[in-house]
Amino acid sequence: MAAASASSGFIQSTPQLRNQFTSDPSLQRIFTNRLPKEVSEDVLSDLHDFGQYVVSDEIFDYVQDAESNPPTVETYDAFGNRVNRLRTSYGWKKEKDLAASHGIIAAAYERKYGQDSRVYQFLKYYLYAPSSALFTCPLAMTDGCARVLEIYGVRRDVFDHLTSRDPSNFWTSGQWMTERSGGSDVSGTETYATKLPGTENKYEVSGFKWFSSATDSQVALLLAREHEKGKLSCFLGDIKSGGANIVRLKNKLGTKPLPTAELELRNLKAELIGDRERGVAVISAVLNITRIHNSVNAAAFLRRSLEIVKEFSLVRKVFGQPLHTVASHVHTLADLEVRQNALMQITFRCVALLGKSECGSASADELFLMRCLPSLVKAYTGKRALAGVSECMEAMGGVGYLENEPALNIARLERDAQVLTIWEGTTNVLCDDFVSVVHAKAQHSVSAFRRFLEKTLQNSDRSLSEQILGSFEVWAKYIQGSTLASLRSRGRAVGFYFADIVSAALLSEDAAFDNDPRAVEIARRYAARLSGSDPLAKFSENSASDYNTAAVFHNDYLIVFGKPPEKDPRSKL
Repeated sequence: MAAASASSGFIQSTPQLRNQFTSDPSLQRIFTNRLPKEVSEDVLSDLHDFGQYVVSDEIFDYVQDAESNPPTVETYDAFGNRVNRLRTSYGWKKEKDLAASHGIIAAAYERKYGQDSRVYQFLKYYLYAPSSALFTCPLAMTDGCARVLEIYGVRRDVFDHLTSRDPSNFWTSGQWMTERSGGSDVSGTETYATKLPGTENKYEVSGFKWFSSATDSQVALLLAREHEKGKLSCFLGDIKSGGANIVRLKNKLGTKPLPTAELELRNLKAELIGDRERGVAVISAVLNITRIHNSVNAAAFLRRSLEIVKEFSLVRKVFGQPLHTVASHVHTLADLEVRQNALMQITFRCVALLGKSECGSASADELFLMRCLPSLVKAYTGKRALAGVSECMEAMGGVGYLENEPALNIARLERDAQVLTIWEGTTNVLCDDFVSVVHAKAQHSVSAFRRFLEKTLQNSDRSLSEQILGSFEVWAKYIQGSTLASLRSRGRAVGFYFADIVSAALLSEDAAFDNDPRAVEIARRYAARLSGSDPLAKFSENSASDYNTAAVFHNDYLIVFGKPPEKDPRSKL
């Protein structure tokens, strides 16, 4: 055997990502089981084509350009004049154009499919997120701003820009809440608004915003007070008119293409939105939406990481054995597959609730769930996805740690996934909010949750339903028997256990649609987490291995007890 050189010897075959719509079983089950048939038939072609586009060379060229050319700011010109000029990359600008032309925001507000418009929108957004260079961040805030303007029936001109499909007409919005005195705690806000004489709701706003993403946006929603002891009001700031000076850009672990800045506001033109001194209530509509965006990003990042490592395992050999046949490797991926399916189900239940609440078709219980779930699910999905992306990176070995290939770059996904645990509220803050809301009306909360779970599980396997409902009763007893202080001290554990219960119920409901063997097994394995039992205990070593292969490679037609999968799982894809 001749010695290898830089250009000879063993060269690893390069994994190739396939259409992200057709290759993703968790997406396919939402698409098939959660959308009415007439809607799914109408959007099928669009999602299929977009699933191919998001893994195209073109879009990864945009990602690579945006990553390689992070934003810069020119504060002064050569003569000392303040110019405040922000420069972003070609790739970043192209991401904005394609987000507009593909209707990533518009799809929700056109409401072509009524309450299901949100599910369609977020399925497309889910496909886009890992290929967006984190342009999903300004899209989230744009979505939230559009909804606030829609609720309050103001600034139709701005709303039309935010929801446009025309790249030349499309605007994005920032969301400026964080100041040096606190992140989620806005009580120390030092930004002040002065009403312009002779106007009803026109103001000038001055202050300092410490963490302002989407700095290249045309407008922003922000909080300010009119006097030192006044409560906060919500304003729509006109960024393009001037008055928002960039002090410096943030140097972040990830989200490098995204311009995030410290801003000094000096007489920024702004308009009051909603009632005076009701700013937190007004902007809460934004928070629900942006937290759902965060959760969809989390599910999408874990899915893309799984797709990369699965494709790698189909072309990689270790010790002469195809990696996709190494039991320990496949077991790890199967566990991640189960986890990702759970994130998908609970996230898209929030998406569906959002659509129903916006269209006035949500029940009282569903509106209560809409108040409780988005913050908890954002915390839950962010933590679970980050750990899962890390596992996928490790599963590829050293090559997973590299950033050479834009399409296969799990390292980039991990850097960006870290922000999902922080942005729009850290895990402890959001779990604290959840247990506080639940405890405030504990009896009502428990009853509403019980009705939701019983309805969700009404067609599910009886033993599985009993197991999940039994776990809920244990949780409910703890909620009703604990003080708020006790719940807050264990907010993360209390919240995440409830999220596990809901996820297990939704997976069981999904499996009951068609009794698909893969979906049934995923539901059973996730429910086993609730009692801490071994999800493989009922199976022999061989059958457990078969089910692992089915979970990862979707070879469910071959997985029958006693019948092993084919050697190359791609043969039936």
